[in-house]
This record gives sequence, structure tokens and C-alpha cells, in this order.
Amino acid sequence: TLLGDAAHPMPPFIGQGGCMAIEDGYILAAMISQHADDLGQALRSYERHRVPRTTSAVLQARARGEEMHVTSIWARMKRHVGIALRKKLGGDRTGMNLKAFYDYDVVEAARTS
Repeated sequence: TLLGDAAHPMPPFIGQGGCMAIEDGYILAAMISQHADDLGQALRSYERHRVPRTTSAVLQARARGEEMHVTSIWARMKRHVGIALRKKLGGDRTGMNLKAFYDYDVVEAARTS
């Protein structure tokens, strides 16, 4: 099986490339431990756990990259105002709606399989 950047290379705009690899390794080890008698099932469980999260990470990183590289002054102003409002009103210190993403608990995810 693949994990980390080999499985889901992503742009650096949410700082999760290395983190995804660590989470992948943790979940893979947990699934092998839980399904020690059936490696095929362990790998399927690993993929079932990781594909939604890593897909989300890649898509969010791409979106942040596009947002951070706008060239129009109006688009930049809209971006800055949006980030400021989300920081102030959204309860997300990043201002990029990533709080729930950063609050992910890989240990809990491995337990709830």
C-alpha cells in the first residue's frame, strides 16, 4: 500500500503533507494490529479510513493555494476581508475554516473502526 506523499501529494498551503504521512502510518499500524489475521482486510480498512481525510486535505490545500495566489487587487481585498471576518466571527484562529480539520484526532479515528 502507499502512504504519505506517495499516496496523496499535496500543495503546501495548509501545512499537512508530513502530518498526513504520520496519520497514515498510525492508521495503517492500527489496522494491521486490529486485523492481524487478514492483511487484505487491514489494508481495506486503512484505505476506508484515510481516503476521505486525505482527499479533503488535498482539496483544501488546492483551494487555499488558489485563494492565496489571486492577482486582482479586488480579489485580494475580498480574501483579506473574508479571512479577517472568519477570524473574528467564525471561531477559527486561522481564518481559513480549518479548525475542524486541525482538531482531527487520529488516535480516536483508529479506535472507531
